[in-house]
Amino acid sequence: MLSKTGSYRTDPNGTTTSYDKYGRKTGSFKTDSTGKTTQYDRYAEKMELETGKKL
Repeated sequence: MLSKTGSYRTDPNGTTTSYDKYGRKTGSFKTDSTGKTTQYDRYAEKMELETGKKL
């Protein structure tokens, strides 16, 4: 059940995906083994973590 504000789900590969209250994907992020986190928008395009701009 999704909450009013949305939810997060983490798959076995370590990718955490966020969803809005209607169950639509809003973005995701993944942390690799070196500790580097990569953020993606809802269309799986890489984004800069600090500014949220597309790379």
